This record gives sequence, structure tokens and C-alpha cells, in this order.
Amino acid sequence: MDHTAPAKKEVFHSETSIFAHENSMPKANQAKMPTWALLGILIVAFFILKTFIYISDKKRAGK
Repeated sequence: MDHTAPAKKEVFHSETSIFAHENSMPKANQAKMPTWALLGILIVAFFILKTFIYISDKKRAGK
């Protein structure tokens, strides 16, 4: 007598990005940039935006 449990049917199946997927290389015409260059551009953009948005305390005095 073989007393094996019946096979459980699959309740949940997902194909989301939390599971491992095969890596793919960038396409030939896709823009590529080193990480340090991206960080440099973001830092420069931050200081440019900061100069436009920042209001000095002298302008707020008495208001």
C-alpha cells in the first residue's frame, strides 16, 4: 500500500519583479553614463535649483 499525500494544487503564481530574472545587456543605441557622472550632474542640479528656490532671511525680516 502506497500512502502518499495527494499533490497540492498551486494556489498562487506570480511573475513580479521580486523574483530573480535573467539580466539583459543595454541596447546599442541606449544612453549609457558612469555612476559618478550621474551623481555629479545631480549635485550640480541641486545647487542650481537651491539658488532659485532659497529665500534669504533678510527678505523675510519684519513680515
